[in-house]
Amino acid sequence: MKAIFRLSALAVAWTALSSLCIGPRAEAAEPAQAFVDGLRQRGYYDYALEYLNRASSDPFVSDEFKRKILYEEGLTLLEQATRVLDVHQSKLSHQ
Repeated sequence: MKAIFRLSALAVAWTALSSLCIGPRAEAAEPAQAFVDGLRQRGYYDYALEYLNRASSDPFVSDEFKRKILYEEGLTLLEQATRVLDVHQSKLSHQ
């Protein structure tokens, strides 16, 4: 339940951020990248992947960013796997 609320809150925040970027499409690229980077930095990999999935059809996301979506998805999955491996190794070393 908490995860659904958090995802909903992120979707609302992104919609609000997107509506502020109605200017040139070049301006929309930076917030999209910053948003995905912020999610990854906080460990919200599933939310980053969900956002990237929706970004491909979002009119406020630049074509430049859309061309990088597969790369961003791969990077997100790689960082997620690395984090999981680090946590697993940490648990093993504390046993």
